[in-house]
Formats: sequence, structure tokens, C-alpha cells
Amino acid sequence: MNMFILGEDLPGPIPTKANRTRERILQTALNLFKNTGYESTTMREIARESDSSLGLAYRYFSSKEQLVLAFYEMLAGRFVTTVSQLPSGTVARRFAVAMETKLALIEPHRELIGVLLSAALNPASRVSVLGKDSAGIRAQMQVAFDRIVRDSDDAPAGASSAALAKLLYVAHLGLLFFRVNDPSEAGRATRALLAWIEKALSYLPLVSELPLFSEGLGKLAASLDTVFGGHPHEHAAE
Repeated sequence: MNMFILGEDLPGPIPTKANRTRERILQTALNLFKNTGYESTTMREIARESDSSLGLAYRYFSSKEQLVLAFYEMLAGRFVTTVSQLPSGTVARRFAVAMETKLALIEPHRELIGVLLSAALNPASRVSVLGKDSAGIRAQMQVAFDRIVRDSDDAPAGASSAALAKLLYVAHLGLLFFRVNDPSEAGRATRALLAWIEKALSYLPLVSELPLFSEGLGKLAASLDTVFGGHPHEHAAE
């Protein structure tokens, strides 16, 4: 297993009573979402099952949507931490190691993610992964992918680096969706797809200097911004 997977054995601050209460309510909610369904679970049930009063549950989470967003934030935070620990190397290798990390992060939660998927992909839902309530999480993740690319040995120059980071961020979402739906043993099909992506990225140094490549990459990333967000001039030619 990759040494950069979770880092959960590292010592950290002793959680306060408030943090323990918040974590208990969150974990209870996630278990209820997984076992009884997201739509049918109520804040009252979450409070009861977590041995909390309804008022206490609302003190930590204003709605069950906030509980789902907290789950997203937890996964994103762990991923961002591991990106800062990635070894040096090519874009292809660093992306592959980062995705091995992300796949390991979601593996214990695949069933829960499957339950949440219909709401997560619904543009009208407050827990949509592309909605306004999750915009901060998307921004945090895109910064992480920007670092994966820019700190690589073969990062493309100028605006192409930011454009490639956006493309890899979107590719990572597709790979996660693939894994959640992958019925192959131990996710072999997902690993094979990741290996193919890594191989394709290994040709980056051969094409990154071509004007057609940089222009096309910039236009593609700008189009992706329409849905995934980004700065208006992020992909402008330098």
C-alpha cells in the first residue's frame, strides 16, 4: 500500500468534548444515511441515535445537508494533507499516487457514497458536488490538483499548468464515480483505468510544448469552468 495513504497514525491534538460530540453526531448520521437512506433520515432520528438532544444536534449541524457537506470536507481535508506529502516525480506519477490515495480514502465509504449519489449529482440539491454550497470544497480540491501539477518535474509552462490541473481534477471525479460503480474484485477495473491514465500522462513532455496542445488545453479547461468553477482569466495565454 502507498505510504502516503491516510497518515492516520500521526499524533494529533486530543479532541475536546465538543469535538467528540460533533464527531459522534456526524458518524451516527452517516451510518443512518447508509443503512436507512439519506432522504428518509431526519435530524430527530440522528439526535436520538447519537444520544443527543435535538437542540444539541442542531447546534453542531443546522441541517442534514450540513452533515453531508461535513463528510465531503472530511475526505477533501485528508486528501489535501496527503498531497503536501507526495514524492517528487512526473505529473503522471504524482497524479497516480494521489489517486491511489483518494481511492483508498473512499473505499470504506463506497456504500455510503452510492446512497448519496443521486443527491450529490442533482444540481438542485444542497449537497450537489457541483452546487454553490460545496464551492469551497471544490476550490480546496482544485488548489490541491494545481499543486500536484506545478510541483511535478515535467509540469507544462505558464497557463497550461493551471489548465492541466483543472482537467485532472475533473478526471479524478470521473474516476471516483467509476470506482463507486465498479463491480470488479478489489476494484481491478478502476486500477486498470488509472494505469491507462498514468500511461497517457507519461507522454506529456512530448506534447506540452506544441502550440496546438496548449491552446486546446486552455480552451477545454475554460469550458470546464462553466460547470466546475474557476477564475475568469485563469486559462488566458500568458
